[in-house]
Formats: sequence, C-alpha cells, structure tokens
Amino acid sequence: MVLFSSTIILCLFICILIIKNLKSDDYVPVTLILNDNDTIELQRENDRLKGALERIFPEEQNVLYEKPYRGYYDKIPSFKTYTLPDVIDKGKNIDFNVIYNDTEYMRPTYDSSWKDFYFRNWLYLPDKITNAHHKIFIYPVGGSSNFDFIGDLAFNSVSIDFHRNINFLIYNFDVDNIRQYENQVIFIGRPERKGAQVISIVQDNLLSDNSNTKDFLFQLATPQGYEIDLIYGDAIKFDYLKKIIEENTVKKTFLSSSQTMTLEQLQEENALIKKELSNFIPVEDNLVITKQDCREPLNKDITKLNDLESVIKTGKNIELNIIYENPKYVRPIYDPIWKDNYEKGWAYVPTKICENMHILFPIPSDINKQSDFLHNLSIKPVISIDKNKRGILLFNFTPQVVYKKSNRIVIIGIPNRLGFSIMTIDIKELKGHSSYLLQLSTPDFQEIDMDRLYIDKK
Repeated sequence: MVLFSSTIILCLFICILIIKNLKSDDYVPVTLILNDNDTIELQRENDRLKGALERIFPEEQNVLYEKPYRGYYDKIPSFKTYTLPDVIDKGKNIDFNVIYNDTEYMRPTYDSSWKDFYFRNWLYLPDKITNAHHKIFIYPVGGSSNFDFIGDLAFNSVSIDFHRNINFLIYNFDVDNIRQYENQVIFIGRPERKGAQVISIVQDNLLSDNSNTKDFLFQLATPQGYEIDLIYGDAIKFDYLKKIIEENTVKKTFLSSSQTMTLEQLQEENALIKKELSNFIPVEDNLVITKQDCREPLNKDITKLNDLESVIKTGKNIELNIIYENPKYVRPIYDPIWKDNYEKGWAYVPTKICENMHILFPIPSDINKQSDFLHNLSIKPVISIDKNKRGILLFNFTPQVVYKKSNRIVIIGIPNRLGFSIMTIDIKELKGHSSYLLQLSTPDFQEIDMDRLYIDKK
C-alpha cells in the first residue's frame, strides 16, 4: 500500500514537471510572436512616417508657381470677361441655396489626417499653399475625388447633389447675392475673418436651352465690385451629364521597406524620423490646428467693418511711402529656400499655410531680423527700412491712402491678382500707443486682412 502511494506521488510529481515544462515551452514562442508583431508594427509606422516626409516637398527643388487660370487646367480662357461693376449692372440674379453655413468656422492650418493620407498628396506643401491662397473652391464630381477634396481641405463632410448642382465651398466670405452675365458668375458679399459656406446652384439655371455645357469664371466680389478671389469652372446640363459622367479613382499606394532590422534598430530609426519630421509637421496624431492659432487673437470689442468708414471720415490722413514694389510679382507656392532653412521653421507646414492665408505683414523693426523675415516670404531683393520708419509688406494689394484714428490704422487700396509692395509709416505718426490694429480695406470699406503693428518702446 505504501509502495502504491509512493508510486502515485512520484507520477504526480512527474506530471507536474511535464506540465510546467509544457507551459514554459508555450511561453517562449508567445514572447517571440509579440516581439515580431512589435517589429512589424514599428516597421509599418516608420514606412508611413518616411513616406510623409518624402511627400511634403517636390522632387525637383525649383521655385513653383500656381497655374494662372485656376481650375481651368492649362487652357487659356476663350471667352471675353467684363469688369465686375459691368457684371453687377448688366447681369441677372441667380437662385442659390446655402446648404452649409458656419459663421464661427476656422480654417485648418494642419490636420493630422494629412500625414496619414500622404500617399494621396494631402501633405504636399505646394498644394497646401495653393489652397491657402484662395477662399472659393468648386466641389468635384465623383466619390473618390470628393473624398480627396474634403480631406485635403480638412473640411466637414456635407451632403450635396454634385450631378444636378454645381457646389462651392467658400471661406471667410458671406454671400448675399449671385449675378451672372455671359460667362461670368459673381458672388457678391462681405469678406469675413472666419466662417464657411457651401453654396449650391442648379447647373441648368446657368445654361441656355441650346447649350449643354459652358465655361465660367466664378468670382467673389465686394458690393462695389472689388474682386476678392476667383476660380474657373464649367456647368453641365443634368441630362447631358448622366450620359458622360465617369468616376475618378485614386489608388492607394504604400511604401514598403525591404530592410530587415531588429526592434532596437527600428526604435532608434523611429526616433530619428520623428525628430526630422517634427521640423515640418506636428508628429502627434488626432491633431487639428486652425487659423485662429496662427495670428494673435484680437480683442472681442474691436469692430471689424461697421466703423471703417467713420475711421476714414474722422481719422487723420497720414503719409504713405512706397519704398519698393513689383506689380507683376507672383507669390510662389514653393520655394527651395524654405527647405534649406527648415531649422529656422521656414518649412513648417502649419506656419506656411497660415502665412499664405494672409496678404498683410508688419515687418520687424529689428534690422537684423528683416532679411530672414522677407526671405521666408520669398522676397529676395535686398530691402532696408529706415530706423525711423515702420515697414509693412503687402501682397496682391495696391495701397492708396492711410488713415489713423486712436490705436487703429486703416490702409485703403485695391486688391489685385499679382504684385507686392513695401510701404513705410513714419514712427512719429505712431506715438501714443504700444500697438495698433492694422487693417486693409477696399474703397467700399470691406476689410480683407488685418494684423497687429507693435511699436518698440524707446
């Protein structure tokens, strides 16, 4: 009996050892599998980050410019155009629907989804800057192209009929009326500091009975006919479109690495890529940066438009000096100097987008900072500003007269499609305040940009 019991105990002991060894054997490959998965996931992340880094800049490092006929491919428009006052006077009213309106909307200057969809060119800097230069966009036809349109702009998805209607996404502008004359359609309204609208027009309403298609110039304009932005496009009759529509598709492509690296090597590579990438974009996921973050917010009590006319009527006319101008200047959508100076932040995507959403720039008073400031904005001529002056850089705007009232300075002028100028104001005109609200206005008192002008304390 004792022998039997000892045998049972011995067997149980052996079984325990076997089970223990089996569990130990099972544990080893699990550890290996986890490490393999970590390696695979890190390899994928590194490929994604390297892909994002490679897709920010053009392959050829040359200065790039936007094509002159926006939305019209490489064609030169064949139709005659008229002045905006003529279109307002001679044109007819066009019915439209506002299918989206958010007066508080702030345009994104960065969305982390651009990094995730780098393979669809959502992170390509020349495209980002081209978008930043404009306020009016036409929704494309087709599911895939609409996906890219919304994603590239980081805009909310809106339900639209893109076959029967032509749909426009409009930023920082409140549309009051739409007029059509010949091949021009103008959206008349007021520029705003924020906001977004989606405007929908039945395409058939833009076409005559005997016309299936027609090319158009679509323009944003102030009430008196000063152009704020433009885009070329076309209208197609619904029945005709149904016969010819073709879906636009974009294939998803990934970069893959043929290198075999250990987990430790991949972790080291990951840290280096993120450090390099952080010079150009935020590396965080699920991040959105908006326009309100790119310039110092103004006090809520500062009126935008309502008293611009009173500033001009009751303010003081101060001397305007133009020290440099180039009316044919085209603002680049890419300049290799940005990449060359990335350590100074010149190629940081949110900053570049923010800069290109604006046309008004106070120039630093510190002469040692002026050259870098102007070169960062692709202004190459050597320009020096007298220490007794404050300089202001203007893109696509011809200043005509300047008024000052209290701590506000209003520059009246004409918006243009091209050009830049540098104007100065004498420091003696700026005594009494440490900073000024600087506003650009059209002659019909519509603010089209603003910033702060700080005065150094002596």
